[in-house]
Amino acid sequence: MSFPAFIPGIELSRRLYHECVQPILQRQFPRLRHSAALWGYGSEVLGFDTPMSRDHDWGPRMQVFLADEDSEQAQAVWACLAQELPHSFYGYSTHFGPPNEEDNGTRHLADKDSGPVDHRVEVTTLAAYLGAYLPVDVLGEMSAADWLVIPQQKLRTVAAAPVHVDELGVLLPLQDKLRWYPDAVWHYLLASAWSCLGQEEHLVGRCGHAGDELGAIVLGASLTRTIMLLALWMERQYAPYPKWFGSAFRRLKTAQTLMPLLEQVRLAPDWQARDHALAYTYTALLQRWNALGLMAPVDTAPQSFFGRPFQVIYGGKIAEKTAALLAGTPLAHYPLIGNIDLITDSTDVVENNEVCAALRGLWG
Repeated sequence: MSFPAFIPGIELSRRLYHECVQPILQRQFPRLRHSAALWGYGSEVLGFDTPMSRDHDWGPRMQVFLADEDSEQAQAVWACLAQELPHSFYGYSTHFGPPNEEDNGTRHLADKDSGPVDHRVEVTTLAAYLGAYLPVDVLGEMSAADWLVIPQQKLRTVAAAPVHVDELGVLLPLQDKLRWYPDAVWHYLLASAWSCLGQEEHLVGRCGHAGDELGAIVLGASLTRTIMLLALWMERQYAPYPKWFGSAFRRLKTAQTLMPLLEQVRLAPDWQARDHALAYTYTALLQRWNALGLMAPVDTAPQSFFGRPFQVIYGGKIAEKTAALLAGTPLAHYPLIGNIDLITDSTDVVENNEVCAALRGLWG
């Protein structure tokens, strides 16, 4: 189908709520209190959607949350919206076709001129929604392991995603709670990332020196990912999933400094140039690190790796100093393996709530 002028999904959802959904609910269910937001899956939830995003699982949509005691009205609310929503909204259909079973249940906008629409205003309760979306209960007290098994993509799509209204007074407090990790968990993640960097920083040069330029390229990319994670975490930003990882990184304050350096890493013609570019990147990263003031400043000048011609910053030593911040907390006894996103980038893991929850034992 052809599309009208592009409207970012967040804005389209906001307009749908205020111009259509809210008036319908006020008219048909005047005593029914609710909250509404655009959370969960979709590039538009994070504000990264482009005109190309409109070809799948995109359109005028949101969640309407009812109080637990009003959950029995969810179907009636959904059916009322199906009858009363306009068939077209700012040129976009409000009707979605059936799930495409050959494409992971993807749904597409479909034109419809009469009758009720199969819309994407999900009517539910907050507990039911979160129970299906997240691997652990975030409404109660959370342990450190609970924080660590929630994929950052999902934390970001709840904590930073738009809220249209919060009559129930439950969405905004939850966003405040999930805005960022507790300090101890944050420090643990930083220590884990430095440890990860320290385990690989000398291997780029070693591979290249041994004639394995392809291995050096792969390791340079791996170190780049760890550097980007550290930069995101130092600015207290959850990392989105791979498609938008770089886009989120570009929005950081430190990106203006780090991006040109990481481009040199990417474009390096040989391992020596790559090692040199990484050394400059480490210095810039450590300058930002010292600015956080979490500990005594560390030396920002790279050093040769035990006399070998490879430039390193001994990330493992920085990890040890950072881990000292965990003294007296349960995390002091955790292995420095990071969170689920540092352990794996497997979609089949991070999108499976049962698997994520089962991994809590890694930090037990």
